[in-house]
Formats: sequence, C-alpha cells, structure tokens
Amino acid sequence: MMHGESEAPLASPPLPAGAAPDLIPDGSAASRKAELAVLELAVALGCPGCISTQTDVLVKGGIPRAAFCEALQKSIDAAGPLAMMGAARAMDRFDELTA
Repeated sequence: MMHGESEAPLASPPLPAGAAPDLIPDGSAASRKAELAVLELAVALGCPGCISTQTDVLVKGGIPRAAFCEALQKSIDAAGPLAMMGAARAMDRFDELTA
C-alpha cells in the first residue's frame, strides 16, 4: 500500500465452525435464484466445502430436486467434464439430506 492510500474495509467476521448462514430467509424466487447461482459456481470450481455448504442451504430452504438438478446441468454445460465430479458430489449430498 502506498502512502496516503486508505485501507480496504475488512470483510465481515467469519461464521463459527459448523454454522451455515440461513441464506434463503424469505424463500423468494430472487433469493432461490441467487443461491442456485452460488451452487452453480461452487460446482464449476469444484470446491467440496462450498458444494456441501450450499447444498445444505438449498435443501434447508426447500429446493425441489428438479431445480437442483437443473443448476447442476448448467454448471456442467459451463465448465465441461471438470464440473461432473462436483455435480456428483452435490447430488450425493442432496440425497443424503433428503433421504
């Protein structure tokens, strides 16, 4: 940082271990669409923790299986075969939570 520049604001404090934020507070279509987009990105990047956490949030919010699968398909379409492992991981987690 150069002299005279202000520091960037700090990010929000981290959540306690094991805590998942309730990111679909109202269950609105806009909230659900945003959360599905986060899942799509997590799958495309192949982040196991992100996939698991986002799947937990969506299942807790009552996401239908068809909408969940559609989001996984979008990730595979965007990221190709590399996203298939992430999609499989997400589907396994979805099935664990809804069984």
